[in-house]
Amino acid sequence: MILKQIIFEKVDKFRKKGSLVTSNTSGIPIHMLAKGRSDDFAKNFCGTHFFNPPRYMALFEVIPHKGTDPEVIRFWMEFAQDFLGKKSVLCKDTPAFIANRIGFYSGNKVGELTYQYDLTIEEVDKLTGDTIGWPSTGSYRLLDLVGFDTSVKVTNGVIDNCPDDEYVQKIKNRALPKATSFLLDNNFLGDKSGQGFYKKTSQRDEAGNRIILALDLKTLEYKPTIKPRLEAVAISKKVELMPKRLQDIFVNEDKSCQFIKNLLCGIMAYSANRIPEISDNVYSIDDAMKAGYAWGYGPFEYWDMIGLENGIQYIESCGEKLPAWINTLRSKEISSFYKIGKRSQMVL
Repeated sequence: MILKQIIFEKVDKFRKKGSLVTSNTSGIPIHMLAKGRSDDFAKNFCGTHFFNPPRYMALFEVIPHKGTDPEVIRFWMEFAQDFLGKKSVLCKDTPAFIANRIGFYSGNKVGELTYQYDLTIEEVDKLTGDTIGWPSTGSYRLLDLVGFDTSVKVTNGVIDNCPDDEYVQKIKNRALPKATSFLLDNNFLGDKSGQGFYKKTSQRDEAGNRIILALDLKTLEYKPTIKPRLEAVAISKKVELMPKRLQDIFVNEDKSCQFIKNLLCGIMAYSANRIPEISDNVYSIDDAMKAGYAWGYGPFEYWDMIGLENGIQYIESCGEKLPAWINTLRSKEISSFYKIGKRSQMVL
């Protein structure tokens, strides 16, 4: 942040009045970057966040600070969408903005439930891939792709800057899992360091494919990957429509199904509790997760698939707490977050 402040101080001296200035950042508070700058700089300044790799990821978060001119906000929202082909999402100037804030929870919740249900990383990657409409990489393979240290930094940033966050309060004093410490201590950060949760070898199998090893979370040794056989995956192959698939998975007592139910219910509850902190509406959160993390559906779209009332019951059965505005919808006998038609008809 200090380096950016130094650069912007120099830019402020030479920039033309009225020129737009923006900074690509995944978490630095935008108001801190505007602090100390001229009035003209401040009103023409806002944050923008491309998701990596920007060539493929559609999300473009626009993050104004309190002094940003509304016309500047409008320009960036339209420019990114009309000329860059991005999905523009307006964010509040809160830690990690929208997508990485929800991603902070979902990533850590995956790790928590992996141990709770005694699953291997290959099993979890299968459950958090096509089975629920997420990218086929799954969670641990994705961490290897983006760099495990990046995830740790995002987590620490949210913990340091969101003391009132209910999930932060739960995990802030929790010891790191031994696998996490093992990877960090050995600088095994994923693809960029040659190994992480997975390790590619130079050996080939009988079909000529490169042999890939997977980290055993208990022994911290690398072993040949296995092809998981999971009840939730079997259901997903039999049931094509996601709403029916989720309903079948949620009522199944198999641990793979309970893993998915607890994960999605946790994400739905966490997302609901972030309104109005990070967004004033549900669709910005859904759009951010679909465009930034390539999820097939956003948290509130998943919730609509099982129904508002069913979702409340499932979420509460998982031990999660919901904000008052959810009960307000219930009291008004509203059954979904979205209505068929234009977004102006959204229920919230």
